[in-house]
Amino acid sequence: MKLGAYLGYWGVGMGSDDLIRSVQEAERSGYDSVWAAEAYGSDAATILAVLAGGTSKIKLGSAIFQMPARSSREQNFYNRLVQRYGFEAEAAEIQDLYLAGKKDEAAASIRTGPLDMVSLAGPRDAVRDRLAAFRDAGVGTLLVAPMAFTTEDRVAQLRGVAELAED
Repeated sequence: MKLGAYLGYWGVGMGSDDLIRSVQEAERSGYDSVWAAEAYGSDAATILAVLAGGTSKIKLGSAIFQMPARSSREQNFYNRLVQRYGFEAEAAEIQDLYLAGKKDEAAASIRTGPLDMVSLAGPRDAVRDRLAAFRDAGVGTLLVAPMAFTTEDRVAQLRGVAELAED
């Protein structure tokens, strides 16, 4: 199974030096690809240009193009995504509560099943087990989005997942 690193977009605490350090660590750790996203005031092409200048062989890709700009009533991308994961009833309940103005109840009704199904979180053994489950399920490339406040911690997460994926 290949690993891809998702580095997000401008404005989440990473400047160009931080992005370059992260992409270089991903490349050193054996990641196959690195992905950037687009958001208001941040275009993916600029981020990809910065990443390209700091690496030599890792593949570059754009992960998101303005999905949050869609109206949730007209086309709720995330609701449909969770339904495709097999959680139709849960997705409908959360959306109904939210659209009825019951945002706290909607948040409280979120189950861990869909989250656990698509994320790597927890102790190293739990992450190792999830990586094995993704590999055994035939996942070809798994995108990893390091979630930390500092570049050092994000780089350490990229390295750690790469080490666990080798097991």
